[in-house]
This record gives sequence, C-alpha cells and structure tokens, in this order.
Amino acid sequence: ANYKITGIILRDTASGNVVPYTQANEAVAGEPVQYQFTMPNGNVTVQVLTEAIEYKVTVVETENPQGGTYTINGDTTTNKMIKQGDQVDIGLHVEPGYTATVKATYTTTDRSGKTHETTITGVDGTEIYAAGESTISFTMVEADVKVEIAYSKIDYTVTAQKPEHGT
Repeated sequence: ANYKITGIILRDTASGNVVPYTQANEAVAGEPVQYQFTMPNGNVTVQVLTEAIEYKVTVVETENPQGGTYTINGDTTTNKMIKQGDQVDIGLHVEPGYTATVKATYTTTDRSGKTHETTITGVDGTEIYAAGESTISFTMVEADVKVEIAYSKIDYTVTAQKPEHGT
C-alpha cells in the first residue's frame, strides 16, 4: 500500500519520555527526509506515523446525462479524493425511461514505462441498472479511478392488436 509519513515520535525507551528532534533537510519529493536528535543514555524507540495516500475518483457521464444523477460517497461532485483502501460508493439515481451502466478503470505504468488500463472487479460496465436508486461500491486502489456512467433511453414499442369483434 502507498502511505505517506505524517510525522515521527522519538521516545527514551527506559523512561518513556519524548526525545526532541529537528528536521535536518528540506522535504523534496522523492528524497529522504533526515532528522537529528541528541542520543540519551539509553535506547530510543522511533514511532513513524503514516496515513494512506489519497487518489482521485472522477465520474464522467458518457451518454445521455439527463438520464440520471450520481454521488461519490454522498457528495454531488465530479471529482473526490479518497484514501487508498477506503470504500468508494457511487450512488446512482436512474430516471424513469432510462437504464445505466457503470464502468470503473484505472491506469498504471510498469517499470518499462508501458501503461496498463485495468477494470475494477464488479464495476465492468456489464450490469444494467434500472430506474431508481442503486449503490455501486469498490475499494479504492493505489491510482486515480475513472468512473464512466452511460445512461440509455429505453425505446418502447406499442403494438395494437386487431380486435376480434368490431372494427
């Protein structure tokens, strides 16, 4: 999993007291951050505080946007930052006379520089959602996710049968 360091805590192992420290260099992307402290007369325990990195979920309505509405984790927005590993809920409202399909994909780049598009399991665009409310859920991956919603208008055919008696 991709995590970012949010801080550290140094403690004198024997006493449990916090050991003060300073950051020795400027934080630069891709470079290690260095810290300095005065070593007490004993062991020091280093606690590293981390949190999951957030990635973006973007929703794109590809066809007939009048066919419904959606939310991302309850928010009516087209983009939302979500921590890797958290649940993503796409709330889908499909208007009467329409159906919808939902597909979620993300792109990764391998070590050779080649990109790969992956479809999130269970959100592959094959399930058809009828008019009403639905929730499509998946676990946030370690990449930005694109969710495509396509609404389709239902065409109805009315066929009149010839009456048996009369004209």
